[in-house]
Amino acid sequence: EEEEEEEVFACHRAGQGLAYVPTTRLRKSVSSLLPRVSESRALPRTVPHQGQFPEDGIRTDHFTDSYTLKAALHMSESPKTRWLEAQSVPLREPHFPSANAPRSPSASHHEPSARSTAYASALERLPTLSFDALSLTEDEMCHLALEIFTQVGVLDSVGVSEEQVMALIGHVRARMPLDTFHNFVHAFDSLQSCFALARMTGSLEALDKVETFALLVAALCHDLEHPGVSNAFLVETCAALSNVYNDRSVLENMHCVRTFEILSLPDVNVTGRLSGEVYAQMRRLIIGSILATDLALHDKYLSMLGAFLEGAGGDAEEASRDMDPVLRASLLLKLSDISYLCRRPDDAARWGVLAAEEAMLQGDAERALGLPVDPKRDRTATSVAQVLAGLIRDVASPLIEKCGVAWPVLLHQMLDRLLINLSHWDPPSPALSPHPGVSERGPHTPLPSHLMFPS
Repeated sequence: EEEEEEEVFACHRAGQGLAYVPTTRLRKSVSSLLPRVSESRALPRTVPHQGQFPEDGIRTDHFTDSYTLKAALHMSESPKTRWLEAQSVPLREPHFPSANAPRSPSASHHEPSARSTAYASALERLPTLSFDALSLTEDEMCHLALEIFTQVGVLDSVGVSEEQVMALIGHVRARMPLDTFHNFVHAFDSLQSCFALARMTGSLEALDKVETFALLVAALCHDLEHPGVSNAFLVETCAALSNVYNDRSVLENMHCVRTFEILSLPDVNVTGRLSGEVYAQMRRLIIGSILATDLALHDKYLSMLGAFLEGAGGDAEEASRDMDPVLRASLLLKLSDISYLCRRPDDAARWGVLAAEEAMLQGDAERALGLPVDPKRDRTATSVAQVLAGLIRDVASPLIEKCGVAWPVLLHQMLDRLLINLSHWDPPSPALSPHPGVSERGPHTPLPSHLMFPS
């Protein structure tokens, strides 16, 4: 048995893949739950050093304190293990852009510098859903993320400096793998849409300063180190993460752990400066809202919202005012997670292609491993348009319609746009018609020819 393990891990010691190395806080619990995953398996941890970056910005020796697809899927069956190890993708060093990059105008200690046209447009559209993150560089996204934290005006109240937020953003950027969809662009896009939705629903006024800060942190960190596959895939392949979290909300639990790891790092150190009561308040909201993004719990949250609205007697103003902060944050984060479907048609199409391609890559992996292929992820049996139309019908539309009872502004800002996009991807359904008034706002914006979907 020891020789078998030696063979499986030989490639890791040679620097050819990512080792399964849980953090110090997890190591004891992992070892007790899984005797085969013990300290003897852990390699020396590769710790990135601030300010020392390879020329291409990518580590060549791999950041081992990570769960990527290949690290998370560490299994004892050699064929599966070898195939997954061969797909290993390194993560990057923590990094916030240097002084020659576009700076946040609200950051008073930064000197202004030249900005790209895309950056200037993005800054203007920052509080809206008419936003195109895909047109930005990652450096520009970092500064716009800082701008969001600065604009909400909570840093002084929470006792967090701009430098700490910059460090937080840099670590999140480093810990987002270069996946097709679940990458730093999606993390930033979710933060931006959460900021826009919090403004338009009055949630910035309803939440206190600590809750607002926690909501923004959760939005930025909700997919930390996402491996690009679903919880069901991790459970089906007996991945190490599924054992750690007992097959329940595997990824979401891992995202929460990683979030608080970053918040506890010396250059971030948000948790160390909070009182016990404030820390507990922040932790409750971050964990609650990130766990809510598990689509397996989608119906549960719709039922919770339905019960709450019934108790409010359908009064939108009362419902919005009296909503529990964790439920409010959970709904805002769920909406933010699927908001790319509600962007302008050409932007939504680009996002949709990326999301569908990542889903189909999982289908490819299932086929390569000899597993049953999820029909929704099988590129030989479905299309990008069908994947997105199904996501709109099954997930996005029911969520937005239900949330629209408490926040009617969403019916125009999200649902109308969602159904316009659906009309590009699928023949209109009688059960899904735009909110009254959408047809009077003008014709549908046509998609660029290179993004047109087959009928």
